[in-house]
Amino acid sequence: MRLAVFVLAAIALAAPLTATGEHVSPVKTGGTVLAIESSRGQDFLVRVDANSLRPAKRLALGGRVHAWSFSPDGRRLAIGVDKAYGFRIIDVRRLKSIGRAQTWSRPGWGISTLAWLAPRRIIGFEAAGLFVVDPVTRKHLRAPEVTGEIQAVKRCGKFVV
Repeated sequence: MRLAVFVLAAIALAAPLTATGEHVSPVKTGGTVLAIESSRGQDFLVRVDANSLRPAKRLALGGRVHAWSFSPDGRRLAIGVDKAYGFRIIDVRRLKSIGRAQTWSRPGWGISTLAWLAPRRIIGFEAAGLFVVDPVTRKHLRAPEVTGEIQAVKRCGKFVV
């Protein structure tokens, strides 16, 4: 089997949250789930048949995946890719890249956390610190000020703490 590693197989099961904290079902396409395939130094987003685990469609991401988050409506996916110097925005139904937002990432750095909190707000954390991006304009917005050092970032419901 060519699929080496499934790190996002739970995407189909882990429903994203709306801005109010309600669960939204991800876009489902005829008995398939999304997965990450790692092969030869890069990752691919793959639509996989839920029963046979055979790939139906594959999208090269251009590097290694470090974090991901669904849009509040479940139709798009923000996915942090190390060689993209930020994250890509993927149309989940068509499995097509529809945009990219740069962060402060440098070679070898990866985004450790992404949370798509509202239709026009993605917050993330990487070695350079917190960032907030409007996924529509792909412009950086003012990030919350944090005093001291951030030791860890975790998702808790609709919040990133």
